[in-house]
Amino acid sequence: MPLIELSFSCDDAWVHNTEADRKLDSLAFKGYYTNGAGRSLKTSELRILNMNAKPGKGIFKGNFVMRDFTDPKILMQVNGDLQLEFYRRISWHQRLATNNRTGDSQNGFKNWWTSACQRSRW
Repeated sequence: MPLIELSFSCDDAWVHNTEADRKLDSLAFKGYYTNGAGRSLKTSELRILNMNAKPGKGIFKGNFVMRDFTDPKILMQVNGDLQLEFYRRISWHQRLATNNRTGDSQNGFKNWWTSACQRSRW
């Protein structure tokens, strides 16, 4: 397999959940993917850095790194000022809102995201 190195970015995008009538605005990030020195899933790495988004009335910023696509190792940093009621209404965030009503978005989202990624095994 050839060496793959890919850089990508997103600036001022949005996502709209029409069923819940919720929108994620001002989405921006820079990303990088490589299949690594071994040119395999084992040595693959995905980085999504400097993420910014405005979900509803909140804001969040963060970074995401996943290494070894055969047995994913995930490092995620999320800082945010979020209204958790907004997330309760969006099905893919329901677990965050019900398990973490304290407003500690950094730990709640990290736990939810890590669990979701482990279940999906992307």
